Amino acid sequence: MASNVLDYAELYAGLLELHAGRPRADLNEILAALESDPVAGEPVEMSAALLETLAPSWGRRQTGYGTPDYRRWLESQGRYAPPCHGRDSDAPFALLMVILEFEREPGAIAATLESLLTGANIRSGLQCLVVSLFDPPSLTPDQAQSCLWRRIESGQSVARLINRRLAGWQGDWIGWMGAGDRLHPSALGLLRGHAAKSPEWRLIYTDEDRIAEDGRRYHPVFKPDFDLDLLRCRFYVGDLCLIARDAFLECGGLSHQIEVALHDLCLKVVDRFGESAIGHVPHVLYHRADSRNLSAPASDAVAKILAAHLERRRIRAQVRATSVPGIHWIDHPVSPAIRTTLLVSTQGDAQAVAELIDSVRPLLGRLEILVLDFQRKGALPTPSRVLSEAGPVRWRRAESSENIARSLNRAIRRLDTERVLVMHDGLRARPGSALSILLGLIDRPDVALAGPCILDTEGRILQSYPLMGFWPLGATGQLHRGLTLGDTDGALNRHLCVQRCAGVSDQAFVLRRAAFEQAGGFDETAFPNAWYMLDFGLRLADLGYKTLWTPHATLVAGAGRGRFQGYRRRKLKQIEVADEVARLYERWLPRLARDPAHNPNLTLRDPSARPETEIGLAWDPRLCEAPRLLGFPGDQTGSGHYRVIDPLNTLRAQGLACCALVPADKPTRPPSVVELERLAPDTLLLHNALHDRHLHALELYRRYNDVCLVFSLDDLITDLPSWNPFSRTNYPDIDRRLDRALGLCDRLLLSTPLLAEFYGGRHDDVRVVPNRLPRARWQGLVDVEAESDRSGRKPRIGWAGAAQHAADLEWLAPVVEALAGEVEWCFLGMCPDGLEPYATIVQPMVDFEPYPSVLAGLGLDIAIAPLALHDFNRCKSPLKLLEYGALGIPVVCTDIEPYREAPVERLPNHPHLWIEALRARLADPESTRREGRELRRWVESGWMLDDALSSWIEALSPGPS
Repeated sequence: MASNVLDYAELYAGLLELHAGRPRADLNEILAALESDPVAGEPVEMSAALLETLAPSWGRRQTGYGTPDYRRWLESQGRYAPPCHGRDSDAPFALLMVILEFEREPGAIAATLESLLTGANIRSGLQCLVVSLFDPPSLTPDQAQSCLWRRIESGQSVARLINRRLAGWQGDWIGWMGAGDRLHPSALGLLRGHAAKSPEWRLIYTDEDRIAEDGRRYHPVFKPDFDLDLLRCRFYVGDLCLIARDAFLECGGLSHQIEVALHDLCLKVVDRFGESAIGHVPHVLYHRADSRNLSAPASDAVAKILAAHLERRRIRAQVRATSVPGIHWIDHPVSPAIRTTLLVSTQGDAQAVAELIDSVRPLLGRLEILVLDFQRKGALPTPSRVLSEAGPVRWRRAESSENIARSLNRAIRRLDTERVLVMHDGLRARPGSALSILLGLIDRPDVALAGPCILDTEGRILQSYPLMGFWPLGATGQLHRGLTLGDTDGALNRHLCVQRCAGVSDQAFVLRRAAFEQAGGFDETAFPNAWYMLDFGLRLADLGYKTLWTPHATLVAGAGRGRFQGYRRRKLKQIEVADEVARLYERWLPRLARDPAHNPNLTLRDPSARPETEIGLAWDPRLCEAPRLLGFPGDQTGSGHYRVIDPLNTLRAQGLACCALVPADKPTRPPSVVELERLAPDTLLLHNALHDRHLHALELYRRYNDVCLVFSLDDLITDLPSWNPFSRTNYPDIDRRLDRALGLCDRLLLSTPLLAEFYGGRHDDVRVVPNRLPRARWQGLVDVEAESDRSGRKPRIGWAGAAQHAADLEWLAPVVEALAGEVEWCFLGMCPDGLEPYATIVQPMVDFEPYPSVLAGLGLDIAIAPLALHDFNRCKSPLKLLEYGALGIPVVCTDIEPYREAPVERLPNHPHLWIEALRARLADPESTRREGRELRRWVESGWMLDDALSSWIEALSPGPS
C-alpha cells in the first residue's frame, strides 16, 4: 500500500507542477495522513484529498451542484404530493418500462430498478424489461418478480428483440429509460393522472434533470409543449417517452437504428395520430445519470428518419445538417409561381430604403416593392437610381400616422401578391442571410406568418421567437437576446431551431395574404400600434395556422439606420399603451399565461429561462383536487406568520388545501396579472396590502382575474396610538387606502370580534378567524425535568415583544424596581431604558422561526403581559397568552378584552397590585406551576391551529358563507 501511495504521489506531483496555480494543501501532509495508520486490507480513498490539492474549490463545487436558482426550486417545488398533484391511487396503470443497458456502470442498473420497483409502482402494475449486453446482477425477490432480463447476443438486433417482446405484452403503456437513470417517486401517479385527463395522448414526455451518483440533482431541462417543427430540428423530447401500446404497434415498433428509434417513433406517432397526440407533463420526473454519455446521434441517421417523415407526409423538402451536432433543419422549396411584395415602412428616409432594397434584392430576386411612408409633411421622395433598377417602386403615404395597424391593413389589402414581406427601413440583409427560407416557410399550407432572426451589427440576437406573459406588461419577452448563432449554451439551443411561436417581431415578417384576409387583418381598433402582431398571430392560431420563427434567415439592425423604428418608439411613448394592454388581457389572458412554448416552471419576471423560485407553481392545475390558496403575507413577522404563512402551511401539510406563498421578503412585489392567471388560485389572501403597488394590483385582479380576493387585518391600523412608533410611518391616508382595498376585495378576514365591530361597516362579508398556534412550532419545547430543577438561581419573571410595545411597559418601572432584588428580570425583544438597570437578561428579538425555542430557553417562572388601555390594544388577539401558555408559563396580565377568557391573573395597570400578585406567586411556587399547567391545557384544548383548520377553509373558500 505504501508503495502504491508513493507511485501515485509521483504521478500527481507531476500533474501539480503543470497546474497553473500552486496547490494550497501540502502534498507531503496528504501522504503523511495516508500513511499514518491505514486500516489493514482497506483501500485508501485518495481522490478527495488530491482533488482538493489540485483544485481547492472542488469541495465547494461538490456540495453545490447546479445553480442556486435550481437548488431553491428543488427545495420548494421539487416535491409532487397529493392532493395538489392528484390523489394517491392504486388504480391500474399497466406500464412496461424498457431499460436499455449498453454500458455497465457499477450500481447503475440497481439505481434504476430501485427507483422504479417501489411497492406503490408494483401494485399499480409496473413491470420492467431490461435489454442489456450483460448478465443480470443479483436482484431482490421483488425485483426479480417484476423484472424480465433479456441479454443481447452478438449480432442480434436490439430493435427486433424489443419489438418481438412488446408485441405479446398486453398492458397499456410502454416507457423507455437508460440504465443508471432514475424516475421520480411520484412519476407514475402524475403520468397516470395526465393520461386519464387527456385520452387523446398516444405519447407522453416529461421534463428532466441530471443526477449525480450521490443523488444530488442539477442541470434541469424544462421543455416546451409539443412542437413538430422544433422536433424536426432536434430531438428535445428526451429518453422518458411513454407510448400507448396500440400506437406502438400501429407505428410498426422501433426502427433498427436504435440511436434514433425514439425520435423516429415520435415522428410516426405525429404522422399517424396528429400533433395533439403527443402530450407534455411539465414536471421534472426523469433524472438522467451524469455518468451517461449524451453525444448526439449520427447526422446521417437523423437525416434518414426526417426524410422518411417528410415522405410520409408528402412534403417536398430537403433535410439539412447544421454545424451543431444533433440540430437539423428542413429546407422548404420556394415556389417561383408565387409573387412577393416587399413592403418597407419608413419615415421619409429614401437613402435607408434604397440600402435595404439593395441588400435584399440579390437574395430574393425580382420583387414588387411598396414603400409605406409615415412622414406626414412634405412631398414624397423620388425613387433613387437603386430603387428604379430594383423594378417598379410605389411610394405611398401611410393612411394614418396615428395608427400603424390601420396603415398596414390598407396597404396590404391593395396588393395582389400572395406573399407580403414587411420590413422596417433600418434593417439590412447580408450575403448569406438566406431570406428565401422565409418564403419557403410561408409557402407551406399550414403556415400563415413567419419571422427571421434579427441581429445587431456584432452578430448578437436582438429579436428571436417571442414568448408571452413576461413582466412588466405581461405581453412578450425575448429568451435569447445577446447570444450569437454560434453560441450553444442557450435553453435547449432553441435559438438555433425553427419553431412555432405566438407571434413574430413587427420589424420583419412575411405573411400569406389569403390567411391575412381570412383573419380579418390586423385589429386596428383594439391594437393600433403596440400589440397588433401578437393579436394577429393568436387569431391565426385559432384558425389552424402556424406562426414560425427561423434562425436560418437573418437580418441586421444597425444603430442609427432608418427612421421608422425611432418613429415607432416615439409613438409608443406618446400613446396610451395601457389601453392596448388592457384589451390584450381581456382577449388573451389565459393564452398569455400559458404559452405552450414556455415551460410553466420558468419565471415570467425576466426572459432568462431560470426556474420560478418566488411564486412557484405549488399544484398541478390539471390534477389538483383541493382548494388552491395563494397567500401574500406582506412580512415575516408574527402578523404575517399567524395570519397567512402558518395557516396555509398547516393546511398544505394536512392535505386540506394546495397552498403557495408570495415571498414575504418582497412585500411590495405582488404577482402580475399574468402570473396570477398562470397560478390560477381559487383564493388570494392578502394581509395588510395597502401599498400603491398593492392597490394597483388589486384593481387589475378585480378586472381580469377569476379569483376570490380576501383581505386580512390583524390590528386596528386606522387608530394607532401616538406612542406606537409605526404611527409616524403609517399612511396619512390610511382610511382612504383601506376603503379602496376593501372595495376591490370579496371578503374581509379579521382576527378578533372587537376588530369586526370597528371594521364591520366597511364590508358586506366579514369573517372572524382567531389567531392560533401551529402545533409543530410550539409543542415539545418544555423540558419537564429542567422545569422542576431550577434551584441555584432566583425565580425569573419575563416579557417578550417588539419595540412598538415600549409604552405598554413604561408604567411597570415601579414593579420591576421593587422586585429586582427578589427575581431575575428577563426581556426578549426590547427593554425600555428605565427598566434595563434592573434586568438580568436583555436579549434582542430573533427571527420568527427560532422565536419559540428562544422564548422557552429563558426558563421563565412567570410571564407578564401588560397592555396600555387603548382601542388599538383592545382589538388585539390573545397571542401573547397563547405563546406563554404553550410553554406552561403562568401569566399576570392587564385586564383588557383580548385576555378576558384565559385562566390568568388579570389586573388593572396599578403597580402595587402587580407587585402583590407577583410576590404571591413567588411565595407559592407549586401553585404557580399549577397555574402554568392549567394555562397550557387551555391553549392545547382550544387554541391550536391544527385543530381549527376547518374555520380557515371556510373563510378562504369562494362563495357566500
